[in-house]
Amino acid sequence: MKKITLFFLMALMCSFTAMAQFTFPLDTGMYQTTGPTPVVVAVNDAGNAAGVPAGVYETFTVTYDWSDPGTSDPWSSEEELDFTTTAGTTNVDPPTSGGATSGASTTLTFSGAIPGGAYDPSVDGFLELGLFRSYSAPADITNISVTITPALPAPNCAEMPISPMDMATDVAIFGGELTLTWTAPSAGPPPTAYEFFLGDTPGSLTSLGTTTDTFIDLVNVAFNAQYYWQVVPLNGAEPAIGCAEWTFTTEMLPPPPSNNDCANATPITPGAVFSENPIVGTNVSATDSGETPLPSCSLYDPIDPEGFGGDVWYSVTVPADGNLTIETNADPTGTGGDTGMSVYTGSCGALAELECDDDDSPDGFFSQVVIEPVDGLANQVVYIRIFEYSGNNPLAFQISAYSATLSNDSVDNEASFSYYPNPVKNTLTLNAQNNIETVRMYNMLGQEVMNAKPQTVDSELDMSSLETGTYFVQVTIANVTKTVRVIKQ
Repeated sequence: MKKITLFFLMALMCSFTAMAQFTFPLDTGMYQTTGPTPVVVAVNDAGNAAGVPAGVYETFTVTYDWSDPGTSDPWSSEEELDFTTTAGTTNVDPPTSGGATSGASTTLTFSGAIPGGAYDPSVDGFLELGLFRSYSAPADITNISVTITPALPAPNCAEMPISPMDMATDVAIFGGELTLTWTAPSAGPPPTAYEFFLGDTPGSLTSLGTTTDTFIDLVNVAFNAQYYWQVVPLNGAEPAIGCAEWTFTTEMLPPPPSNNDCANATPITPGAVFSENPIVGTNVSATDSGETPLPSCSLYDPIDPEGFGGDVWYSVTVPADGNLTIETNADPTGTGGDTGMSVYTGSCGALAELECDDDDSPDGFFSQVVIEPVDGLANQVVYIRIFEYSGNNPLAFQISAYSATLSNDSVDNEASFSYYPNPVKNTLTLNAQNNIETVRMYNMLGQEVMNAKPQTVDSELDMSSLETGTYFVQVTIANVTKTVRVIKQ
């Protein structure tokens, strides 16, 4: 076995050696270009007098030293080169590198594809260069080096996809994003890159570009849609041949969030800082609530054809001192977005806009409204409308209401509770000093998955039927609501 392996490796090495790039002998003669008429430099003849190893060569690189003879005012950037074989001519203008808008001495490089994409000197070795300038001004050229490079071997196709699997259905997406992964070829030359194709019609896919990774992150992925995709490994410019197309279908559009309208606004518990009681939200599947007046800022567009133009609602009671900041930030586990926020007084169906904000949050394209005592809203409920700017992208955000002057001491004493275990597999236990009035549980999409009214100091919540993931548990005790994050295993 060792002998076979060694022989294989030696044969492989010999194969690559035979098809290594070839550099012709350095031409140290002095040539002078004076204008558009080419100076012809013979490199090889039809009979391959230069002794180039047989094989198919695909690209070339020509370098030479350039200088101003001092009789005029040439620029090195004015030089051009023709690379000619029996198959035709490739023109390189301007130089690939080294050119300048001056007469300073330099080394110019010209690179390109060999005419016809192939040069096999064992069939016809004819090769010559044409040196010339776009403007009439003499320039000296010497030390011409010509290198030709063989075509790289094509790699094998990528292995079957890792995620999602071919023909997968009900593929979960969040925020319009999905990561596709695949396995590199297990044999053949290692790919230098992968070209990725995507579309909704088999056999008619669009290239989205190349990557050196074995995964790609997609955005703006639609619900209930079938996609076709293809990964084509590349070795330099050589693509793998005959790679399969794969397909998957995304999940159905989820139902609207539980706070899809004003009447079902999710209550927010104020804290001392943003991070004390944030709630995660999304606009996925949200529809237009129909509440008026419409937001006076940002761009509320509930009929945008992209389908992310709806609004979601929250409510909060302004503390007794009249100070409260309402703010949205990006959800650190999601894709973020660009929120607009309008804050209202009054009641659902009879609202009055207090203030509207687009991007005052310190967290990028998110919103912030500051309520002050002068607004006269102490102990009053305000309603908060959250929407995506222009309604054409999904939102993954956090919302919180807070005030540095808000004291939590008495609240903590009255509404304190403990919960365990976390993470939880089946049963989440709540222990409190006072009766637990209500327990509401929400998933990451803002959908209510549990609603209980224990009216006891201890409560056990059965989470065995819930999918694994993160949930937000809102517990109300003594008319105070707190939110905790729980991981379901």
